[in-house]
Amino acid sequence: MITTNVTTEKDVKEFAHRMMVDHTKLTVQLKMAAPRGVAVPKDNSDPAVLDALKPLKGKAFDAAYIKTVGVDGHQKAAAAFQKEAQEGQNSELKKAATKALPTIQHHLEMARALAAKKGVE
Repeated sequence: MITTNVTTEKDVKEFAHRMMVDHTKLTVQLKMAAPRGVAVPKDNSDPAVLDALKPLKGKAFDAAYIKTVGVDGHQKAAAAFQKEAQEGQNSELKKAATKALPTIQHHLEMARALAAKKGVE
């Protein structure tokens, strides 16, 4: 994972590792819930975001990662999972979204706390 190789900040590495582990579990759960013919991405990485992070180093990388992946990414994910949980057409996917939502919301809280600690707006 790009983050654990670039940052030297222990708390950013720990956050990134937790995201990697939890998101891998989430992807497996979604694949199991998805009906045949519905593709579930192998991960939730946005290639454009990752490309924008690649040239950054040190505090600039940490701030961009925390903001774009941590806070913004989890805000978007929470909204998408909330919508699926409330309005989804497939009962298994609705159930999976409902089950995953507390974890995603917790990740968002963790990201916001890390942003506050690091002075990232």
